[in-house]
Amino acid sequence: MSHASPSIEERFPTSVSAGPPTDEQKAASKELRVAVVHAAAAVERLVPAGRDKSIALTALEDALMRGNRGIFNPSKENS
Repeated sequence: MSHASPSIEERFPTSVSAGPPTDEQKAASKELRVAVVHAAAAVERLVPAGRDKSIALTALEDALMRGNRGIFNPSKENS
C-alpha cells in the first residue's frame, strides 16, 4: 500500500499552523508530561551516571517532544 508523502508544510508544522490548542490537547499534554517526568525521575534515581543514563534521559525528552507533536499536530492518518 502506497502512502503519499506529506508536503513540506505538513511535514514541519508549527504552533501557528496548528491553531490554538483545545482543552483536551492541553490535558493530554499535561498527562504525558507527568508520565515522562515520573520515568525520568526513576532513571535519575536508579541509573548510575554515564552514557546510558544520558541517552535514557534524552530518549525521554524525545518521547515527550514527539508525543506532544502527535497531540498538537495530528497527522491526517490519525484522523
